[in-house]
Amino acid sequence: MRLKSFILTIGLSLFALSGLLAQEKYEYATIIEQGPAVGGKFIVISQSLSNGEYKDIQLENPTGKAPSYMNHAIVLKYIATMSKDGWEVISYNGLGTGTIFTCMLKRKTNNQ
Repeated sequence: MRLKSFILTIGLSLFALSGLLAQEKYEYATIIEQGPAVGGKFIVISQSLSNGEYKDIQLENPTGKAPSYMNHAIVLKYIATMSKDGWEVISYNGLGTGTIFTCMLKRKTNNQ
């Protein structure tokens, strides 16, 4: 009877451990939009990745006019290109008076 209990305990422990090891791993990113730059030709966003990468990106405004602070079409187009690379938006929030917007994204990593 003890042997049976011991084997059952080991089996259940291995089953539980396999569930912990099979958890999906994610990479995270933020996109921060600070509104139109002076002159309205570019919108600058800052991209940070959980692996430590950081870059400022200038997105060209095709109209050349300063867009409304309520118009996020240019940034959303950039985020749509990220979604093609496996990124998923988990939140999109405005801060302060509505001139700074933060987008949090995640994607599954390949090293599992």
